[in-house]
Amino acid sequence: MPWFQALEQFSRQHPQIVLRLNLRDPEGTDTVLIYRGIASSLSRPTPADPHVPVVGNGAEFVSLDLLPAPYNPSRILQANLTWEQTQQLLHQAGIPS
Repeated sequence: MPWFQALEQFSRQHPQIVLRLNLRDPEGTDTVLIYRGIASSLSRPTPADPHVPVVGNGAEFVSLDLLPAPYNPSRILQANLTWEQTQQLLHQAGIPS
């Protein structure tokens, strides 16, 4: 499963958590919120169709923040998780990464 889909699956399983993903791709950097399996870019247009991926195949994971739902950017549960830490989180949730 692609890493971004693994994060979407994690968010569906944990609706009490909002994921704030920082990434880099050929267009530059982006911040994406993922909540209940739905992703939305904070700095770029988000497709209206939820089946159109927000994150392209060339995207590179930078860091991940976990925030409580409902989204409040000043309340952070865990900040700046690395890919290795995120893989551990996914593994604990039974999600292949």
